[in-house]
Amino acid sequence: MKDGKTYTHTYSLADVHTKKDSNIVLQNTIMDYMVDGMNIIASGSLVFKADGEVKLINTDAVAAEKEVGDVVVDLKCCLTGDLKFLAVMLGKENYEGWWCCFCKMFKDDWQGSKPALTNDDCWTIETLEDQALLNGWRFESEEDGGRLRMGVKTLPFLKGNIQVVFPALHAMMGIVNDLMCYFFDKIDAEIEPVPREEMQLRDSIPANKLLLLTQQQDFAVWVDAQNGGVELAEVTGALKMLKREMRQLNVESDEYKEQAGIKKAAEDHRNDLLKVKKQFEDEIAKLKQEIKDAPKEIAKLRKARKVLASSLYSKCELIFKEFGVERGSYHGGNFNGVNIIKLMLHSKKIMDQVTTLFEDEGHLRRKQCRRPYATM
Repeated sequence: MKDGKTYTHTYSLADVHTKKDSNIVLQNTIMDYMVDGMNIIASGSLVFKADGEVKLINTDAVAAEKEVGDVVVDLKCCLTGDLKFLAVMLGKENYEGWWCCFCKMFKDDWQGSKPALTNDDCWTIETLEDQALLNGWRFESEEDGGRLRMGVKTLPFLKGNIQVVFPALHAMMGIVNDLMCYFFDKIDAEIEPVPREEMQLRDSIPANKLLLLTQQQDFAVWVDAQNGGVELAEVTGALKMLKREMRQLNVESDEYKEQAGIKKAAEDHRNDLLKVKKQFEDEIAKLKQEIKDAPKEIAKLRKARKVLASSLYSKCELIFKEFGVERGSYHGGNFNGVNIIKLMLHSKKIMDQVTTLFEDEGHLRRKQCRRPYATM
């Protein structure tokens, strides 16, 4: 206000009990009332009357209704919430994990090199409306179009004069959880004593990837070789032609018997070539499966090791808990927003204790562990 005072008040508008947020739930309950109310506020101005009355009047009508002594306050309407809710309100439901909330980039675009963005790359309510109308014209259903839809499912429910404020906490949650995963991976790789079985599994992944590449290259050479894949294709083709010719012969004739002998020799040769081909294919499939299974087996061994009270993982978790930082089971074992805020507020104290832990355990000298970890 003009006197410098700030007035705040929180109003509870609705409470929807549901197991999962979705556009359908909102549309069948409070969506119409909520959207109408937000759009009325966004297109209005507050008029403080001389007698103390406060009116919300459409901005376009203020000039005609304003009286002497009235104080007019133009409104700035903002909307925020979690990413799921905002995606629904912007017509981007189910695309929030694949498309940027701010611009028109697909996740593969921004996860590579850092692109230079312009204002034309950023979404506005108007451009979201244009894209939704274009999608409706080009595609029969909301499920068609793939990436051509640009992550837009329906028309946004908001008007252009409502400013959407995306929750930075969600971005911070991802970054901090990635940092903590790297932190514990680093402990596993360089500090924590790891059983031989787990070390062998870890070493098997790069070794098997190299073997797989070699096998695939050897198989490709065999497929193109005259005495390999090329000969297999020729023998297979010759056998088909020979079978067609034999159908025209009398099975009791000498010619048929001669052709049957040729056919038997060709089938034996083809089977030998198929065995070689299958050996390549089986070895490649085996290596792919081992590469795929190894991380799962490592995760099992690591999980069993983590629960031990003697593990550095458990001891680090106890330090975190001293500062009220705990993983949320409903976040897949990650740190939720509240815990991340606590972690950031007490990061230096937490990492100082972690450094001391490493030092006391005799795993690292203080100068070796403080530099990479204490400033996280």
